[in-house]
Amino acid sequence: MNRTVPPPMPKEQILIALDARGDHLESLRLAIAWATQTQAELLGLFVEDEELLQVAELPYAWEVRPWSAQERQLDGQAMARSLRALASRVRGDLAREAKQAQLRWSFQTRRGHPLEVVLAARGEAAALVVGGRRRGRPLGKAGQPEAVPSGLGLVLTDSPAAQRALEVALAIARGAGLDLESLTLGEGVGGNRLKRLEQVGMAGLRDGGRLGRLADLPTRVFRRQWAAVVMPADLMLDQDPEQRLKLLTGLGCPLVLVR
Repeated sequence: MNRTVPPPMPKEQILIALDARGDHLESLRLAIAWATQTQAELLGLFVEDEELLQVAELPYAWEVRPWSAQERQLDGQAMARSLRALASRVRGDLAREAKQAQLRWSFQTRRGHPLEVVLAARGEAAALVVGGRRRGRPLGKAGQPEAVPSGLGLVLTDSPAAQRALEVALAIARGAGLDLESLTLGEGVGGNRLKRLEQVGMAGLRDGGRLGRLADLPTRVFRRQWAAVVMPADLMLDQDPEQRLKLLTGLGCPLVLVR
């Protein structure tokens, strides 16, 4: 008799932030590219955006549908139903992708500000994958297809988590078939530590130069059209909530925060 063999018990967990604003399939596939090499468990977290629900309750809130230019008044209950339906679809996507990759997974829904809820729920997860809305690409020649991102960015710092971030970035780059390029933040990586990091990643790491401030990262990402960015989680946790949101929305691509 044939039996389905369950996936091995995971050694670590990857928390994937899923909400109504980001491209959740991009985030899922990045997480899976890493998890398939470590047999990590995927933890899907869908956040019902409290701000969207509050706006939908306002009497003067209207929606304009881009495909028809028709207007309709927003309704709080209808918005809540739409978010529940979206959560169900996202859960199905997670289940399908995890099953294909033979990975363990779980899913939960919470309500609040998406980024702050995810950071509060990180628990013991080895990394967080937070999706960003893909920004428009620089215009190319007429008639040419839009370029597909082929690179993965890594922010190097003097943080104890820097080597772990490099290992994760290498694993994602291998699993997703992406070119890995690093940016060194400020003067923050000492010579000896940088040399060790370069030795670990010399097989697949390209030096992209220095990054003066973390606030400059969205501009560098836009120019390079990276598929995602990997960096130590403490860089994001050290920012205030407004700076966190500005950084994430400015990136326009998934962000992988490594502990």
